[in-house]
Amino acid sequence: GLITSVNQQLCQIAGLRMEDLVGRSMWDVVGPENRKILTQEFRDRRDGGAAQYEMTWDSGLGRRVSAIFSPTPLFNEEGRFDGSLSVVTDITERRDTEIQLRESERLLAASQKIARLGSFEWKFDEEAVIWSEELYRIHGRSPETFTPTKASFFEGVHPDDRAKVEQQFQDVRREQPTDALEYRILRSDGAERWVELTRWLMRGEEGKPSGIIGTVRDINSQKQAKMILEER
Repeated sequence: GLITSVNQQLCQIAGLRMEDLVGRSMWDVVGPENRKILTQEFRDRRDGGAAQYEMTWDSGLGRRVSAIFSPTPLFNEEGRFDGSLSVVTDITERRDTEIQLRESERLLAASQKIARLGSFEWKFDEEAVIWSEELYRIHGRSPETFTPTKASFFEGVHPDDRAKVEQQFQDVRREQPTDALEYRILRSDGAERWVELTRWLMRGEEGKPSGIIGTVRDINSQKQAKMILEER
């Protein structure tokens, strides 16, 4: 089908003048990468379908653009399919933000893995605790099979160290000064491992304490090396 009418907003999204769009095939505008999507969508339009769909393509200005198309099928007096009327919403900025966020998350995960440093977020009004990818690795757990909670967090601490770790969290919540804490964890395979905990108080609306964020660093190798030197 050919484009018969466009507004100025679509011209801005496509990076083309109105006279360059009208009379042109939509397939030419969005490029061959979207041919499969368009073919299926036009088939659906003929059957009366009006589901939204998304496409990304190179605009006339040479930049990648993304848009959501909200179509309405049009039929003539005889009930035959006569084309589509679509509302096009530019989501390029949102898509770019999502890409940047995924890249930032990827770099953070890589950095934490290199540093053997995991992180967590603990909200006072929720039982579940958010763990970073590296923190799962430190504890020998998998996000597919293990859901961290406040209870399981302390259960993963060595019994001989559990009381001092719990006290640290209580002190943070009472806004008392605390230092980094070294303690042992019990991994899922039963192995003991030394880690170092650092945490900070989070504040919500009106500056009220809302939770705790922190890091857990794997210091097992350093700790074992230090103990060997002390035994000599």
